[in-house]
Amino acid sequence: MRRALLFLLASMPLVLLAALSSSERANAECPAKRLDPSASCGRGRDARSTATPPPPTPVSTQVKSLPARSADGTYYITDPGVYSGNATCGNIPATAYCVHIWESGGVTLQDFTITTAQGAGLQFDNNNTIRRGSIKAPNGAATGWHKVNVTIDGVKFDSPVGGLGLLGGGCENTSPRPNRNITIRNSTFVNSTGDEMLYLKCAENVLIEGNNFAPASQWGVSTPDGVNITIRANYFNLSAESNNWLAIELPRTFGIDVVANTVVGPSGDWFIYVNSGTNDLTITDNCVANGIGVMHAFHQAGGVTSLIMARNGPC
Repeated sequence: MRRALLFLLASMPLVLLAALSSSERANAECPAKRLDPSASCGRGRDARSTATPPPPTPVSTQVKSLPARSADGTYYITDPGVYSGNATCGNIPATAYCVHIWESGGVTLQDFTITTAQGAGLQFDNNNTIRRGSIKAPNGAATGWHKVNVTIDGVKFDSPVGGLGLLGGGCENTSPRPNRNITIRNSTFVNSTGDEMLYLKCAENVLIEGNNFAPASQWGVSTPDGVNITIRANYFNLSAESNNWLAIELPRTFGIDVVANTVVGPSGDWFIYVNSGTNDLTITDNCVANGIGVMHAFHQAGGVTSLIMARNGPC
């Protein structure tokens, strides 16, 4: 009896192994297959690893210096790339720009200063990113005519007559608008005369966010004939002069969200001025200093269609 029991115990591993399926035997012989059925445990030339190699380490984009100043006393960027540096222009014509970007294939201008005693500061193009810099010019800091895919981030605009303008003409009823896909954020605007600090003519799909406006002119932002514009979390200080009576002007503008902004200044000023048929306007969650009106619509016959105003309280 004892001999029969010992024989049975000795034969059990062979019985169990025979009972395993072919795939189970393969797993037992190759533990890696338990985690990855496609893994190979072979040896020699035919053995292949199924591990995915790590992605290559990205190579940082080389930053180029600004090109040398041209014979006319200004700077021209005519090739795609990332540029950085300081530009100073002296005796240039009143209508000239100190720095021109004549390239729509993708230009980033960053970590820069532009200073000119005459003329304007920067002329930008399509597909441009302007960030971490300052522009000081007597005849306008930066402008572009009918531009697409422009990002402004962390720039100080200092010009007595106007800071940043996306300009247009003959575009009031065009679709899409010629200035479109525009982002302006984390920037500072100061001026001493003129009309508007940020002027967007015929613009579409615009985000104006986290900026600081300190106008000494009549208004901070104007968006005539604009479509789909968000003005969010900006700070407007209208206290420089008593004639600062507008933070935002919306003339014939459609699809506007004015949300979570702060406006301070003297009593009698206005946060938003609408005219010429502005429609589809949302004004919510803004902090408006005591004595400043939230919306002025005296010159808009019939008022604003599709108007939402809620939770706008004193600072």
